[in-house]
Amino acid sequence: STSTIAVSTSSATSGSTEFDYEKITEQQEEIYSNDIGDWNICDALREYFCENGVTNCQHIDSDFSASEKICPGETFTRHCTKSLFFREQLNGEKVKRDWLCYSPKTGKVFCALCKLFSKDETTHLTSTGYSDWRHATRDLSRHENSASHGKAIEVLIRRKTSGQRIDKDLVNQFENQKKYWHKILCRILSVIKLLSSRGLSFRGNNEVIGSVHNGNDLGCLELLAEYDPFLAEHIQKHGNKGRGHISYLSSTICDEFIELIGQQLLQQIVNEMKQAKYYSISVDSTPDIAHSDQLTIIFRYVLASGPVERFTKFIPISGHT
Repeated sequence: STSTIAVSTSSATSGSTEFDYEKITEQQEEIYSNDIGDWNICDALREYFCENGVTNCQHIDSDFSASEKICPGETFTRHCTKSLFFREQLNGEKVKRDWLCYSPKTGKVFCALCKLFSKDETTHLTSTGYSDWRHATRDLSRHENSASHGKAIEVLIRRKTSGQRIDKDLVNQFENQKKYWHKILCRILSVIKLLSSRGLSFRGNNEVIGSVHNGNDLGCLELLAEYDPFLAEHIQKHGNKGRGHISYLSSTICDEFIELIGQQLLQQIVNEMKQAKYYSISVDSTPDIAHSDQLTIIFRYVLASGPVERFTKFIPISGHT
């Protein structure tokens, strides 16, 4: 699995593969299900979808197979259709219902806005989900014109407009903190990519800012800080504070970044191998600095740009037999 294989960043970063920081960020921050049927409403969930929207939760291109049912008084099945996600205006123009979400798990549709912000749970669109496909067009039209739906829209607008919120100072403080640490992590990530792509060591004898023995990782950050006032201020304020103080300058953060990069690079290698279809595996052993045999696994394949060779893992072995 990708969580147990360490990938050499030097082999992959030297090619065409680029590390996507935003993708890693999304993978780490995406902790809420995109199936609205799984939502457990809390304020953190409201904040997340208020900021990011619910487009990924609509499942408008789903096959809707889970929604098939026989409505009362009928002998044939009905199911959710893509047309329900659009309403037709008087001039014939079709407008997308951005609030309507389909749950592949339950086979029902929900109003995302009302589920997040409305206290009126008398309608299935807000509570357990709606699946009366026989009257869906009528009921969806009634819902989007209802007072409760309108109030949910008002709440969304107020939450998105931080200046109108009673907790606007906290919101602004949170956003500023998020931007601050994002900028710091981007600089740390750049150093990690540089060292790993050149096969250089990260660690030193200590992790003390200003020490000549603190390793290449902190040394590069100190060099950048000479020309980067933002990073220089951060190091001066947060460096050498000891365990328990958040600085993102420790070896622990560095190791976590390397692990995340390794996972993404491994996935990129897998995608390239699927694209190439044919590949070879080279297995060999070599002693490390402690004179312990390490088994190396290398994949070779050909892309449109030419032949590719990727190292993926070291496996300790006890002998050659």
